[in-house]
Formats: sequence, structure tokens, C-alpha cells
Amino acid sequence: MPPGGVVPKRKKRANREIRVSDPIGVIDDNLRENTVILFVDVIGASEVSNHLSVSDYKDFVQEFRKVFESACNKYFDNWLKDLEKDEEYHYSARGDEGILLIYPRDETEDPSSLIDIAINIALDLKRSWLLSTHNLSNVTNGIVPIELAVGIHVGHTYLGEDRKPDGYAINLAKRVESFSRTGQYTHIFVSETAHGFLNRLADEKTYLFDEPKSLTAKGFSREIRAFEVMHHFLPTDWTDGVEEPAQNPYSNVLLQVPSKEDIKVLRSALKLNPTNIWLAEECIRAYMLYSFKQLSEKEREQPDKLRAAYEEAMEIISYLSQGDQRDPGVLMIKGLIHGEAYDFKQENACYEQAREFKRQVSILDWYQGYALSYEIWYEIGGERLAEKEIRKLTRDSIIPCKSARLTANEIGERIEKATTLLARAAESARWAAWIHYTYGCELVMWGDNVQRDKGISEIDTACRLLEDVKVDIPNERYLTKVKNDPKIKLLLK
Repeated sequence: MPPGGVVPKRKKRANREIRVSDPIGVIDDNLRENTVILFVDVIGASEVSNHLSVSDYKDFVQEFRKVFESACNKYFDNWLKDLEKDEEYHYSARGDEGILLIYPRDETEDPSSLIDIAINIALDLKRSWLLSTHNLSNVTNGIVPIELAVGIHVGHTYLGEDRKPDGYAINLAKRVESFSRTGQYTHIFVSETAHGFLNRLADEKTYLFDEPKSLTAKGFSREIRAFEVMHHFLPTDWTDGVEEPAQNPYSNVLLQVPSKEDIKVLRSALKLNPTNIWLAEECIRAYMLYSFKQLSEKEREQPDKLRAAYEEAMEIISYLSQGDQRDPGVLMIKGLIHGEAYDFKQENACYEQAREFKRQVSILDWYQGYALSYEIWYEIGGERLAEKEIRKLTRDSIIPCKSARLTANEIGERIEKATTLLARAAESARWAAWIHYTYGCELVMWGDNVQRDKGISEIDTACRLLEDVKVDIPNERYLTKVKNDPKIKLLLK
């Protein structure tokens, strides 16, 4: 999407703090209900030990432990800093493996946001591990980096006398981690249970999953299904987070701008394995963060400057989209890069191609509707309009700006299509707050009185699903027509 300052941003993350103050269950003091469990292990650690001296292998293991603990610290010390370690979360590393546990408030709390945290920690862990001393040496010598296997599950755990967690859920999480070694993409697997909870996540997911895989685990009588994280990408409001990291602890973790040296390592690693989806998308992510940061505020408003800045990222995703890796996720990421440089026609073409695969339909509906909405706003010069002019806008009174490439009729057709796509996305993604919010804004902007009322209800739904949504309402120019509505005013209290 176009960077902030040119067209209105629909979403901006607040300083989101998850307060987990009472992890104790209702059955006994040692029960932790719906604990989110993450296991991580170094793939091929035994082989590494065969090629290193005892002293060097000890350093290797120590580095893994530091990387794991640092990845956890980034979230719990910088973002969820009010949580009490060991009572509300716990992580530790021993040898070449680590474990993280996050305890919900009580048995009624939905753990979806905690599962989302665990997945983002896993992605950040992989990123940091790739840049570790041992992997840096491997990449320099033309050796493929050593991977990590991650398994995530959610279930009940019990604390023994030594406060060590135990139970069926712990064992299952470990089996999912072991199975993740067979993965083809990130080697981050979540159990079917954890994946199901994520359907209730109100916030935006910045990752997509592969089709489920079945595993037969030792000690389990039934077949178990798990999902691998297949794609990962930047959130829709990432440009805001790059510019305001101090005000947004979540962005401090998720949107850290890499150094030139980090990008060089990532690119060298990708050359060793050019079809590695995770490495390719990590390079794309790094290039976009770094390149955007280097642009001046004025340059960020110029499509040609943005296209040049994202040239490396586009080169990588174009390569993937021409090979066997071509799938809805690859095409969606390609569309997002086009959108950041105002290439709306190319962006929508990518989304249409992605539909041929018949997967990830709701998120594609949202992204395409979102893209069309931005194109409409851009074509009418919405950011330069005064509030009184915005209040008078209707579908019948559309006037393209001087630099517009579309006629009034074409803009009207895009409004119709955007509204249809967003309505379909909202219907199929009941708990996705930002989808409801985007749909509501579109109805308020272009709908009749009945549709505006519907739009206000959609925005209200979004705010009830996720408090972060309220942060964006005061600055949302799309809501100029209804800023004085009692329901909107109530949301801002």
C-alpha cells in the first residue's frame, strides 16, 4: 500500500499490552489452562558436533541459547513488559533446544493473540539465527545455513513440585516440533488446535499457512494434523512503524530495519538456495524496510522513487512467481510490492491471478478491496480535499483529479467492486477486526444513508474485536462524514 502521508492509513497499531495477571486455572494451583507452548531445536545439531571440537561446539550451543533468549526478551521485555516471568510466561534453553510457555489469564480467555506472539517470536528467532556467527561462517564459505525446527501447540499443562511443566500438551508440542523438520518452507509448524484458535485472531496475520499435513507421533494413538507457516510479509501499516518505533513497542520488534551487512548475509544465503521461500521473503522484507527508511519524506510520495527503492524486492518475488513456487501467497506479496509503488493495475492483476488457486480467498478479497479503495482515493486526490469537500462526495459527484488516469465512470466501477470484495471478506472472516473496519470505512465514504449506518456498525464491530482500531479513527478522513455521529463519538471515549 502507498506509504503514510499520501493517502489515509486505515490501520495503525497501538501500544498493545496483553495483561496476563492470573494464570492459575480453576481446578488446582498447578494447572495452566490453554498454555501456548513453543519448542525449538537446531536441525542437524548432532552432525554439527561431529565437525567441531568440544570447545567450538560448546560455543555453538551457547550462541543458540543467547539467540533464543534474546528473541523472547524482545517481546516480553520491550512489549509485554508488565508480565511476571515464570508466573505468566516462561522460557529457557538447554543444549540445542529451547521451550517457551505463555499462560492465558484464565480458562475463558481466547489464546489466539498469544499464539500469534509465539509465531512472530519463531520468525524473529529464525531471522536472528541466520545472522549468528556460525551461520555467517557457513554462508561465507558457501554452505547452506543451519535451520531451526519449531513446533507450536496450545493445551493444558501442569507444574510439578520443581515447577517444571508437564502433560499431554507438552508432549504433543514436542512431537509437532520434531515433525517440523520435514517442512518445506519455514520449518515452523503449529498444531491443528493452535491453527484453529488463530481463526479467532482479531488482529492482522502477517503469515500464511500451507495445506495441513498428517503425522503419526510415537505415544499417540490417533493421527495428528499440523500446519506449516509458508509465507510471511510486512503488515499493511508497516511504514508507520518504521517511522515511529519509539511510540510502538510492537513495531520495535516486528519492524526492525536491517543493516547493510545483514542484507548482504541474507542475499548471500539466498544465492545458495534461490528457491527457499522463507529466505526469499526475508530478503524482500529486509530490502523494503531498509530502502523505505533511506527515502526522504518527499521521495516517499513519488511513485518512480518508490519503484526504484523496491526494485530488488520485486526482482526476487518475480523470480519466485515464475517458477514452481508460484502460489497465492507469492502472487499476493508481489501485488503488495506493486501497491507500495502506486502500481494499482499491476497490484490488482496479481490478486486476480492468485484467485486461480482457490486458496486464501478471504484475505485476497480484503487486500484487493483495500487496493481498489486506495486507488480510488488517489485518483480523486482525496488527501488534498478539504473536509467540507469530502462531506459532499457521492458516487454521482466524483471528479477525478488533474493527474487521474481513470474516468469518473471507471472510479465508480472500482467503488462497486471494492465494496463487494470487502463485504465478502467481512462475511468470511468474522473475527478479523481490520477487515470489518476497512469495509465500514468504504460504506461510510460512498454509501447512502442506510449503507452508512451499516458502515458505522461494521466499525463498531471492529473496535469491539480489537481495541487497536480506535487509534486510527480520529485521523481517518474516510470518516469525515460521520465524525459527529453519536456511535462514533462513543467509540472514542
